[in-house]
Amino acid sequence: MSRGDDELAAAVEPYTGQRPPWRFETCSDPVLRLKQAVRLLAGDPHLPHTEIVRGFLYDERADTLTEVCDGP
Repeated sequence: MSRGDDELAAAVEPYTGQRPPWRFETCSDPVLRLKQAVRLLAGDPHLPHTEIVRGFLYDERADTLTEVCDGP
C-alpha cells in the first residue's frame, strides 16, 4: 500500500502532537524516485567522491537487489 505525504503526516501527528515540518517526498514510482536521489547525491558539492553513486532497489518479497541506475 502506497501512502501520500499528507497521509503519512496525518499518521505521525497523533504520536508527536504535530505534523512534521518536512515532507516525506513519497512517490508512486520507486525507480523514478531512486534516479532522482542518485542525481541529487551525485551532484551535491558537499559530498566527496561522488563519481561513483549507484542506486539499488530491494524487493523484500523476492529477496532480490536490483541495480537501477548509476551516477553521472
